[in-house]
Amino acid sequence: MVVSTLLHFNRDRYFVFAYVVMNDHVHVLVKPLGDSDMSKVLKGWKSYTANQLPRRFNRKGSIWQKDSYTHIIRDEEDFITKAEYILTNPQRRWADLQKYDWVVWLGFDED
Repeated sequence: MVVSTLLHFNRDRYFVFAYVVMNDHVHVLVKPLGDSDMSKVLKGWKSYTANQLPRRFNRKGSIWQKDSYTHIIRDEEDFITKAEYILTNPQRRWADLQKYDWVVWLGFDED
C-alpha cells in the first residue's frame, strides 16, 4: 500500500527514481515536477497512508513520526550516494537477505 501511494502521482507531480519501504521507515529519491512542493507531496503520502493503514490492516497507534528528513541533492555524486544507500538499505539491516520486494530503482526516464 505504501508503494502504491508513492507511485500514485509519479510522472505527474513528481518523478520517483528509487525507493525502499522497510519495516520501520521509508526512503524515496524523488524530484518534484512543475510547481509541486516536496513538503506537500510528503504530507500527502503520510496523510493518506496514516488514514488507510489502520482501516485496511486494523492497525492501532501512530504510523509516521511527526518529523521527516529531507535532503536536497546537490550534485551527481550526492545523487549516486543517496541512490546506493536506498538500494542497499535492506542488506545492511538483514545481511543474509537475498531478495527484497520493496526496494526498486525506476531509473532516469522522466519522459
